[in-house]
Amino acid sequence: MDGNSSPAAASQWLRAVQTVSFFGRQLRRALGELAEPLGLSDTACLVLWACAEGPSEGQAQHELAPLVGVSPAQLSGLVEQLYSQGWLIPRRPAHDRRRQYWRLTPAGVELVDRLLDAVAARLSSPAILSPTDQSHLIAHLTDLSAALAPVALQRRKEAA
Repeated sequence: MDGNSSPAAASQWLRAVQTVSFFGRQLRRALGELAEPLGLSDTACLVLWACAEGPSEGQAQHELAPLVGVSPAQLSGLVEQLYSQGWLIPRRPAHDRRRQYWRLTPAGVELVDRLLDAVAARLSSPAILSPTDQSHLIAHLTDLSAALAPVALQRRKEAA
């Protein structure tokens, strides 16, 4: 270990990994409970929401898989299912026919609005973090994710 780390710091880091992992599973389970009455899975909700929040030209399919935590093959099947249900519509740009972008249909927009209402109602529970605390938590997790991204990128380059 270098001069900036210690076994105690390493244990704290591993505790953080364990806590964030557990927290992520709890969040996905809670989302799944909110999604079930809408006929959706937690992953489908994340795809639809990502498309709602994405650029106006649509959310690139190759960017969706890592955003929602599934493999590209799983995502392919999911977006096709959401398309067949009338919630997403694909678009292939003329400049790159290999890429596929997804946008919400009007029915998809309505569904995401219903999802957002359900999430908002759940967040109004007194046991949930305040909006300020939620913002701080998301900011810290985003910063941590950004700090770890170069490490993961370097490891992929070394493995190649």
